[in-house]
Amino acid sequence: MLSKNSLTLLYISFLTLFLTGCPKKIVKKTPVPQQETTELEDEQEDAMESDELDLRDRDLVQIPELHAIQFDFDSSDLSNEARDVLTANADYLNKHKDLDVVVSGHCDERGTVSYNLALGQKRAMSVRNYYISLGVEANRSATLSYGKEQPLCMQSTDVCMAKNRRAETLLARKKETANKKKNLKDAESEEAKK
Repeated sequence: MLSKNSLTLLYISFLTLFLTGCPKKIVKKTPVPQQETTELEDEQEDAMESDELDLRDRDLVQIPELHAIQFDFDSSDLSNEARDVLTANADYLNKHKDLDVVVSGHCDERGTVSYNLALGQKRAMSVRNYYISLGVEANRSATLSYGKEQPLCMQSTDVCMAKNRRAETLLARKKETANKKKNLKDAESEEAKK
């Protein structure tokens, strides 16, 4: 049997080894290569974001000439079918340059509110960027995300949720304030008196 001093020495040795442990490995971090972009691409992206239409004092109107598109689950990629619809929408918008456009992004009920708001914004930006590539001016277009807050269909079925994963192209028109309406009525009554 071991003596009391030997046990104490053995205990201190194990304790020292346990507390110091093995030396930690030094992990070298390799830099993640960033996607190379040219200065021109960076400037174009900044211009698209800064030239976005101001939506204050605007009413959003849906018209039958502009069609909505659908997205796959958890995606903001444009399908070939969606591109065809957006090309027809862009043709209409390019013929009517006096119209300002808002692209609204929508999601199905799955996911958190914040996640779906971000996904809806990505969807709206995908459509807006596609419109810009087809000649719609950046300064007359804007994006808006509703996330999962404005579903078209309320059932929890795959077909229903697919309808909710969409982007809609809306027109933005200036709101008429009460003063403008009153002034318009006053002007009309003045004209009627003459």
